[in-house]
This record gives sequence, structure tokens and C-alpha cells, in this order.
Amino acid sequence: MVEVNACIGGEGNGGVMLPDVHIGRDSLVATVLIVAAMSEFDGTMARLKASLPQWQIVKLKAPLEGLSPDAVLDSIKNEWTSGDGEASGCTVNDLDGVRIDTKEWWVHLRKSNTEPIVRVIGEAASKEKAMEVCTRFMQRIQGK
Repeated sequence: MVEVNACIGGEGNGGVMLPDVHIGRDSLVATVLIVAAMSEFDGTMARLKASLPQWQIVKLKAPLEGLSPDAVLDSIKNEWTSGDGEASGCTVNDLDGVRIDTKEWWVHLRKSNTEPIVRVIGEAASKEKAMEVCTRFMQRIQGK
């Protein structure tokens, strides 16, 4: 966060980091941010949540079995930065693994520093679509 001068950080488990306070996960900071959002919203917390995009998340692990995670991620990044076919109109970010964003879904591919795997995390409007996207990238990572 310090290196990229991030204004806020978060983790899939709900952890929130606010560098203006400190860069560690902090549940009190998360609570204060929710209270601040509620103070600017005319309605209940349930209505505030309903007003936000309702995407579903899927988290999978792709075993590498002798594959180079860097080579696999570079290959996928190159495919999706080509601008051809489905890659047209998507955004690719490689600051921390490879993240691909489309209007219908996003997926984040990140090698583990502790296990011989690539974490495949994706979101879409439905759990089924998120699973489809993540499974597709799992198969691509494993060369299937």
C-alpha cells in the first residue's frame, strides 16, 4: 500500500486498511467507515447494501504441478492484453498477479508465496457465472 500510495486497502475476508490511520487491518476502522457511509445515506444499512453492486465471489486454487507460475501468468496476461476477441474492451492489471476486468466479471490470478498454487478469485452477477469464469482460468492455468 505504501509503495503504490493506496488510499484504502481491503482483503477478501473483510479486513480493511486505511493508511491515514495505519496500514494494518483494523475492524474499528471498518466500523467507522460504515458509520460514515450511513451518515451520508438516507436509509437503513440493508438499503445501503442493496444499493451497491451485488456480485458473487468464487475462490479456487489451481495446483501448478511443475509449471512455472510466472510463465503461466505472463502467458495469460499477454493473451488478455492483445485486444483480440473476448479480450477487446477488458482491463488488465499486473501489479499483483494478473487481474482481468470486463463489464460482466473480473478474475484475479495470483501465485501463492507459500504453496505451489495460483489463487483464482473471481466475481460476477451470479455464483454460476463466477464459477464458470474461475473454472475456465483454472483449466487454462493447468493447460487443459
